[in-house]
Amino acid sequence: MWLMKILSVDLQDQANNAVASSEDSVSALMGLGLAASGLAPWQALAPLKRFSAPAALTEAQWLLCYQGNLMEWFGPGGRNTLRASSPFDYLELRNVSFFDIDVPQFPVVTSMGRGGGGGADY
Repeated sequence: MWLMKILSVDLQDQANNAVASSEDSVSALMGLGLAASGLAPWQALAPLKRFSAPAALTEAQWLLCYQGNLMEWFGPGGRNTLRASSPFDYLELRNVSFFDIDVPQFPVVTSMGRGGGGGADY
């Protein structure tokens, strides 16, 4: 999904469904990040809101809950969810983020250089 973001490729229906039903925080965050970038429909990823409640901060998908609420990808007021939990309140007040849809950014190679042999110019 990083490559989809870099190349501005839309997340297709089957992939939306897979992401929306995923229990993997990183995949879900990538999907939400693509939606924030206009590359996936928010409504298709709505099932991920099941991880937005304060109780999810103490479960396996705490990262998805924290970052999704920090970015307000689960809806406005997501930061209030974080403020309800002391350890996460501390992180939220300092704007600690564990995920950035725009990283990594790779330079675009425009030529192979030196006769097309590659290697040294990368």
